[in-house]
Amino acid sequence: MAQTPEVPKQLLGTVQYPDAGDLSSYLIHMTSSGEALASILTQGCVEARNPFGFVYKRPELAATHMAVCLTEAPANELGRITARKSQFGVVFHRDFIRDQGGQRVWYINHGTPTWEAFLHEADRLRALNEDSRFFELTPFIDMVRPGSYAFDWEREWRVLGHLRFEWEDVAYLITPEEGLLTFEDQPEVGSGGFNIAEGDYEWSGGTFTELDEAMNVLMREFLEEFEGPEQHLWLDRESEDGFNWGGFRRWETEDAVEHLFGDRPEKVQEALRDHLGLVSDGWLSTSEYNEPPDDF
Repeated sequence: MAQTPEVPKQLLGTVQYPDAGDLSSYLIHMTSSGEALASILTQGCVEARNPFGFVYKRPELAATHMAVCLTEAPANELGRITARKSQFGVVFHRDFIRDQGGQRVWYINHGTPTWEAFLHEADRLRALNEDSRFFELTPFIDMVRPGSYAFDWEREWRVLGHLRFEWEDVAYLITPEEGLLTFEDQPEVGSGGFNIAEGDYEWSGGTFTELDEAMNVLMREFLEEFEGPEQHLWLDRESEDGFNWGGFRRWETEDAVEHLFGDRPEKVQEALRDHLGLVSDGWLSTSEYNEPPDDF
């Protein structure tokens, strides 16, 4: 288990209590592995994969209770979480999560009058088969049973649905290094280059190894869909770029990246554009080449 080192001062305290070690203005989403964190960063999205809340097991409500979970536990207490989960995470400022509709989870003790009131209302509305905004609250309400494992110490927040973001919204990345958790406030996406020994393009320089591997996947996906014109087209000295496009569309790098990865974070698209623009001045879609135009 990675130990928590001295955390960045900015991660502790709040505006009202700047020196408080038990409070934080940041929320943390811990994920399962370095590969999962790399996927989150290259997609610009933490996916809501599971339903939550005290009525999530009802089939008719599960789809509306899909949520992303984060913790308000300060970074100097992450050891308790990493002991149960992963050592990789992404940190957002609480204001950003609040702007995405995030809310604290309300833990209600089983068998109390408060719990009975909520359960009664949920059952009543279900019996009436009514649409009610009451069920917009229930993803944020959990029951705590006496003697069972309690999760309230995690100070959980939830965001309904997928949590989408740009890299500028990320305050820190958390990764393990030599047995310690490290906090990186300026994550690097890295860049592509040509590996002479392997005879292939290879991504490197990202904040952690798995991020390079994820960018490699995107780059290879691009090079499966687009190729430089020198691999297919005749030379034409009179043309602007020296190739006879013969009616084929000449894709600019920016347009090709947008076509394939327009839903990715701008930071990821920019890195791909910067690298691929050095590989070729224009691109030919292999799918279009396999179906040549009539005037070719």
